[in-house]
Amino acid sequence: MRNIILFILLSTSLFAGATTYMGYAFGINNEAFSKGSDETVTSDMMKLKFGYGIRDAYAIELSVQKTNNKASNIIDASANPIQIKENTKYSVNIEFVKSWDLGIYILPLVKAGFGAGFIDISAQGKNLQGDPVPVSSLSFGSFNIGTGFYIPMGKHFDFEVIYDYRYQSYQNLDASTTSTQKGPEFESQVHIGYIGLNYRF
Repeated sequence: MRNIILFILLSTSLFAGATTYMGYAFGINNEAFSKGSDETVTSDMMKLKFGYGIRDAYAIELSVQKTNNKASNIIDASANPIQIKENTKYSVNIEFVKSWDLGIYILPLVKAGFGAGFIDISAQGKNLQGDPVPVSSLSFGSFNIGTGFYIPMGKHFDFEVIYDYRYQSYQNLDASTTSTQKGPEFESQVHIGYIGLNYRF
């Protein structure tokens, strides 16, 4: 957490003439699980974000994403069944955005960052002593990249059209494993398409 705060402070010090902004977006979240499962889950998503930067140059963004997760069943790397519950999945993401003013109506952009969140599940794991215990949620981390464009609507407003790709790695179900013996785990690749509206102060 301290490194994240220092990164934000350093980034804001570099943006002379930058302003703060906030935005709301909604779209589709498609998550394809791997490591022994070919399950794919498509869900609605929405996000609220806060940023600091220059619309046609650089920005740093912090967002909270809410995904209306659908129920599904997957199999992890050790052939253990995992039931993903129909519930809301939350994640927090921090991303660096680079955009360009090419003299056309839209402003192309690329972005990269990382995130973290949790998902509600029903599965069997192990505690530190190796005893079986029920597991009701798993945390995950993600590496994020994306591209898209802004459509300026005057000085204060702009629309955005974005595609995001995320590689997500989930928490190990088995707390009793050591570095030489990995327990059940699973990963996913997430494709997100969304549109949003930003207000710049």
